Formats: sequence, structure tokens, C-alpha cells
Amino acid sequence: MSNQFTTPNSIELGSLPMTVITRFMVILAVVALGRYFFGKRNLSKFPLITETNAQKSDDIRVPGLLDLLQEGYRLFKNDIFRLQAPHGEQIVLPARLLNELKSLPENKISLIQSLSDQFLGPYTFVGTHDATMMASIREDLARNMEDVIGTLSDETVHAFSTEIPQCQDWTSIKVQPTMLRIIALLSGRVFVGPELNRNENFLKCIIGYTIDSFMAANKIRPYHPILRPFVKSLVPEYRAVQRQLATMTAMVRPLVEKRMRKEKSNGKATMIDWNMKNSPASKQQSLVYQAQQQLQVSFAAIHTTAKLMTNICFDLAARPEYVQALRDELQNVLNSDGLLTKNNLVKLKKMDSFMTESQRHSPPGIMTFNRRMTSSVTLSDGTHLPSGTYVAAASSQIAMDPEFWDDPEKFDGFRFQRMRERLGSENKYQFVSTGTDMLLFGYGTHSCPGRFFASNEIKIIFAYLLMNFDIALPDGEGRPKPVTYDVAFKPDPNQEVLFKHRV
Repeated sequence: MSNQFTTPNSIELGSLPMTVITRFMVILAVVALGRYFFGKRNLSKFPLITETNAQKSDDIRVPGLLDLLQEGYRLFKNDIFRLQAPHGEQIVLPARLLNELKSLPENKISLIQSLSDQFLGPYTFVGTHDATMMASIREDLARNMEDVIGTLSDETVHAFSTEIPQCQDWTSIKVQPTMLRIIALLSGRVFVGPELNRNENFLKCIIGYTIDSFMAANKIRPYHPILRPFVKSLVPEYRAVQRQLATMTAMVRPLVEKRMRKEKSNGKATMIDWNMKNSPASKQQSLVYQAQQQLQVSFAAIHTTAKLMTNICFDLAARPEYVQALRDELQNVLNSDGLLTKNNLVKLKKMDSFMTESQRHSPPGIMTFNRRMTSSVTLSDGTHLPSGTYVAAASSQIAMDPEFWDDPEKFDGFRFQRMRERLGSENKYQFVSTGTDMLLFGYGTHSCPGRFFASNEIKIIFAYLLMNFDIALPDGEGRPKPVTYDVAFKPDPNQEVLFKHRV
């Protein structure tokens, strides 16, 4: 009979009774579900932080994610605890476990998958990048850093002249939106070159994309995944993201076509050149693909750098006692050849320390080392992290932990300069350093590859600010407080600081 078989070697899928196939599929499903629920049950033994100690007493304010992170770290900083983040349950790992995960490959643990899930990559493009942008940053940008520094220095003069008015007397300026425009101009000069970086539509596009993608994800996420494809078009910020992609696609067209004709661009190589070189052959000429690369690098670079530069301005205005020492150091470096070269920027140790301390007090986010497990991993202490688990480190709390830092609540602008003077620590504790105690740029294989570019960009802006302006807080005002939103810190965009041109 046709449905009989005598030896295993004679089995054909088409001849198997449906009951056998069905049973096999059921067994696979049961095993998969068993592993899933076993993994979840294994994680459920760790405390889920849902309220703070203050809330248990008389604080009626609903705690935010930062409040819950602070409470969890206070109680369980050397152990694992759980938080309910907007994108799902977050496992917060202690610093002692990070070394076991920091170098695992993408098929074990993924930053890209975490970003895509957090920002709904299929709708915002965040976290959908491939190896192209990473290669351009890690290899080409790093290799051309000396030329890039010269480009940034040139553009800084233009950016300040257009974004900050003539300030012969004290003039109030909203720092955050001003720094955002300055950073966009400088970064754009490196990303697309002088042919496009001062174009107003380009600037609006790279500034607006990050804000709109963040808001689009927040508004689409509450809907069930089945409904999201149908409701997305009802979200204004989603439509804005699509317009920004269309706008960027149109703007990069002449740049891409010029390079395909092998014509020389105006000036030095840019991210456009590097991305096209590093693109898969099938996507090298794709205008949409090249436009997405521009939006992705803008998402990563512009707002985070502008936030830090804004906080540096706030800290400098609030602490004028640091200004002269920073100027003296800068002048001593400039006296050698008058230029801010790559080697000269490294010599600005006081400035580097001030930047690092500012970021320690005002980090870009409340957690870093954000990853999604793409395979199940068992750690040395027996902790099992099933595939699909979101993990992170409490970087903002480690940055203020007295176990790692002396008098951590105090702003000590030259703290890190002194630490580097210790024997054997000359190359540690820099703005770009990473480690289990310095997690603000992440840690391990997926540490922020653009932090070296950001460091040089900030130092160039900082130097120009020191040499050309005095800044101060309005009378009677203290250092502005940051605003927290879900997992992010951000400076108050409405806060003004007084600027005056130096004579």
C-alpha cells in the first residue's frame, strides 16, 4: 500500500500520514513553549521593581523608570533585577556580569535587535542598519580623522557666526536648540560635504528624524503588533519619518550620481563616499539605501552630542571658576602651532576631564549596554538568559556610585585629569574610555564606535566657545535640572544662558 514503508531510508515527506506530521509539529511546539516558559520562569525569580521606598511612605507621585532604576540599584546593585520598560521587561545586570557578555557575537546578543525593538525599526528604520555604516565609522572615519578635524574647525567658525548673534553685551540664548543646529552643521559637513550640509531642508531632516522616530515608536507601540501596519499611517510622526526619507532620498541623488560617474566631489571624502564604498554591491547605487544610511548616522550622532554640549555649557556657566584654567590649557596647546590637530586635541586633558565629568552627571540615558539575547546563554553564576531577553546595565547609577567614585555627588571638573596622573592610569579615565565603571558609551564589541568623532567635535566647539565667548547663568538661577523621559535624560530646551563676545 502506498502509505506503508519498511525502512527509515524509504521515508518521503509526501508519503507521511498527516497524523505523524501533526504530532511531530506539536512536539516541536511543546518543546519550544516549554523552553520559553522555563526561561521566563527562571527570570521571574529576580525582583521586579514596581515601587520606590519613598512611594511606600508618603510620596504620592507616580514613579518614573529612573525612580525605579534608582530603587533597584539601591537594593540589588550586585545582583540582577527587573524593570518594566516601554518596549518590554528589562533585565538589569550588575557590573560584575558584563565581561561575560561584552564580546559575544551578534548571533548570541544583539545591540541592533534591541534598538529595532525599542524604536520599532520596521516603522522608523532605527536599528535596521547593517555593516555599511559601522565599517564607515570604524574604518574610514577613524582613518581620516586628521582631515575631519580640519573640516570641523572650518565649519565651526561658520556655525557660530550664523547660529549665535553678535553679542557685544550679555545676550540670552536658548542653548539646546542652538547647539543642536551647530552640531548638525558640523556633522553634516562630514556626512555629506559642503554641497549639502548647509541646506535648510537637509538640516531640518537630520534634526527632525530622531525626534519623529522616537515619537512615532511611542505612539505605535501601544497597539497590538497585528494592528500596527493598519494604524501607522494615522500617526503624524510616522508620516513625518516617511517624508524625511523621501526628502533625504531626493537630496542625496546628485551626490550619489556624481560618485557613480566617478566625478570628484567638492573637498574631502565624506560619509557618502565611505558608505557607497562599503555598501553591498546590490545597494551601492540605491538612493533609498544611501538615504537611510544618512538618517541612521544622524540618529546616532547629532542629538546625543548636542545634549552633551548643552550640558557642558550649563556646567561651565554655573561654575565660572573653571574657565581660566581651561583657557590657559587651550592657549598653551595653541601656542605650539596655532592649530587644533588630532595630537593637540589629545593634550587637552583638563578639557577632556571637564567633558567626562559633565557626562557623568548628565548622561545621555539612564541605562546602556542595551542588548537583546538572540540565543540562550547561561552565565557563570548559573543565570540563564533565554533568547529574546532584553538586558542592560544601570550606567547612570554606576556613574554616581561611591564604590567607584570619591564624593560622586560633587561636580569636580578636573577629577579625571587627576585620576590619569596616577601611575599606570595615563591612558585611562578619558572621555572615550569604556569599562565596567565607565559605561556611558556602552562596553565591549558594540561600544559606541562614533565616540572618538564626538570627542573631537565637542573639543573643537568647546575650544571655540572658550576663546570667543564669556557665558553665565541669568542672575539668581542655578544650574538647570535635566528632564527625564522614559530611558533618556535631556537638557531643558527652553533654558537660556547669557553669552557675550570676548573683547
